[in-house]
Amino acid sequence: MTKELYKNLKEKELEKMEEVKVEINEDSFKVTTGLCPNCNLKMEKIIENKNLFDGTITFHIIKFRCSKCKKEYLDLDEAQKYDLYLLLEKFSKKTLRNVGEMVDKLKVVVKV
Repeated sequence: MTKELYKNLKEKELEKMEEVKVEINEDSFKVTTGLCPNCNLKMEKIIENKNLFDGTITFHIIKFRCSKCKKEYLDLDEAQKYDLYLLLEKFSKKTLRNVGEMVDKLKVVVKV
């Protein structure tokens, strides 16, 4: 898209442009707001609390939800947190013996 913006510019117009310095830090990649890709509306930020092991562990998952189409989106950090929650939830439904067998299988695959 940016190539299209500058494709038809003449050399004199390019010379008039200023160089802009941009600083990118760790906070640059954090998502604080969002627009719904379907409805193009600003999404609301919601926090969903998920408990495991009778409330011993609580995950606070931050999502962005479109008020019109109700679709929800996660940023990368929250998606990784949600993946961990799902994995632990799966383990919580297994007996302790089955969890041990699953860990042993993972060791073979990972070759620890």
